Amino acid sequence: MNNFFSNNIKSLRVDNDFTQQEIADALGITRSRYSNYENGINEPSLDILIRLSKLFNCSIDDLLKIKINTIIKNKIDSIITEEPETSLGLNEFNYSDLKKKLIENRSFYEKKKKTILGEIDVKISEIDSVLDFINNLYTEESLNEISHNKKDE
Repeated sequence: MNNFFSNNIKSLRVDNDFTQQEIADALGITRSRYSNYENGINEPSLDILIRLSKLFNCSIDDLLKIKINTIIKNKIDSIITEEPETSLGLNEFNYSDLKKKLIENRSFYEKKKKTILGEIDVKISEIDSVLDFINNLYTEESLNEISHNKKDE
């Protein structure tokens, strides 16, 4: 097999927000076995390749190609070649549809970014609260007394 396969399945897994364990469970294998596929340590059987292609809704060829973005290109090509359902011209309709989808995806990832950053801010705030509590509970002098008492024991 090739290194492209490893990169492609990892990209597909991450882009679809799956964990290695979730993919392994879907394939009926251990997480470490799946991890070995992503790291290029082991090669999957034909059965696993078929299952992966079904799971990620792509062909086995796409899994083995140099770059997985060919899947995206193929999807864009299929949009461009579809017959429009409106009176707009073919290219105008498809590019408009593509633009709409890209804007929706951008919005999704912006929201996701804000959520993740918000979660980080909450954790930092929680840590600061605990530190403030400790600082208010124990002054430097009382901490020194506690340390001296422990040494005396």
